[in-house]
Amino acid sequence: MLNKKELVKNQIFRGSFIVLTANIIASFGTYLFHLITGRLLNLSQYGLLQSLIALSYFTGVFVNSFSFVVINRTAGLKGNQLKKEIFDLEKISLKLSLGFWLVFLLLFPLIKKLLHLQSFTPYFVFMIPVLFIFPYAHYLSLLRSQLKFISFSLLGILISFSKTILAWLFIFLGWQLMGALQANNLSIILSTLLGWILIKKYWPRTIKIKASFSEKIEKQANLFQFSILSLMTNLFLTSLYSTDVVLTRFFFSSDAAGLYAAVSVLGKIIFFAATSILLVAYPLFVKYKNNLAKLKLSFRLSVLFISFISLGGILVYKFFPQFIVKLLYGQKYLGASSYLFSFSVFIILYAFLNLFIQFLLALEKKQAAYITALTALSQSALIVFNHQNLKSIINNSIISLSFGLLLSVFFVKNALNEIRKE
Repeated sequence: MLNKKELVKNQIFRGSFIVLTANIIASFGTYLFHLITGRLLNLSQYGLLQSLIALSYFTGVFVNSFSFVVINRTAGLKGNQLKKEIFDLEKISLKLSLGFWLVFLLLFPLIKKLLHLQSFTPYFVFMIPVLFIFPYAHYLSLLRSQLKFISFSLLGILISFSKTILAWLFIFLGWQLMGALQANNLSIILSTLLGWILIKKYWPRTIKIKASFSEKIEKQANLFQFSILSLMTNLFLTSLYSTDVVLTRFFFSSDAAGLYAAVSVLGKIIFFAATSILLVAYPLFVKYKNNLAKLKLSFRLSVLFISFISLGGILVYKFFPQFIVKLLYGQKYLGASSYLFSFSVFIILYAFLNLFIQFLLALEKKQAAYITALTALSQSALIVFNHQNLKSIINNSIISLSFGLLLSVFFVKNALNEIRKE
């Protein structure tokens, strides 16, 4: 058991404290964005904005997968090896950005039908950040893998507040939904440029390391295998986080979708807080995957810290739901208060599942993809076949997440036993 002095020195505690503090600040800025847009846009526009944001989580599947690849390839590296990986991964990030930008633009006919879009313009504007998102993810992931959590956190604060300030300005100028979308675009571009400056400062890319043909083939094979595992895992994790919002937009009226969007945003405050633990934990899981004692300590502390965050969040939403809704969204969203407690249960289950899955992914276990696939497919199926009201949407998600979490606990125990035997 760690004493207070050892706890303060622990990387999970120190890193999480830095990231959590920055996340609180950044989350405040992000929620200002949602609150400003929620108050200044009508219900239909706000519902469409939140649906597009939920759709971007699927774009984030590939971005997050690439982030895990970057951390997996660079955690623990120093000197020339690190510089070579940075150079190679940056080239990949630029190619991915261009490729995905073209692919997602071609998907417009499908998205138009799903979200009932009236024109191409909002979708085109919203997809512009794809041109920058992979380099941005590359820079952020490198900062995480090298445990540079202060620089990493500052970038998060920058993108949050620049988006919020610009959104208020552009909507004030009369640009409405387009103003909110353009604010998001400019904030990502600005943060990407700063990220490039930080990476160039820490790791100048001036060295070339020659590798044999066989070494290149082996490296590419390993990269491809882990990329597929990471992609599949993040695809289904993202589905669990956003399918409910998208399907609510599809099955319910615009006003009902807007109300559920507010529930989702408020409930996800808990997950935003837990994210600080997840962001710090994964690079440490990768770094210590061959050191059982440090690996178990990092995992247990992560579970403990997420438990504290979850307990605080669920108590607030249990006893003060109407106060929270009135304070943050106003009287017109008061109907959201009756759903906050049950949604908080859903999002807490998701936070723990995310932690357990990231642990398995750090150990390169295929079960990470299998568990998330089964859980996400069960959630989608339950919602499609049972969407009588908004409460049924949340209950279906709770059932699915409970199933997935039980599976993940079983496989994490097996993974730890395997390491112990080695």
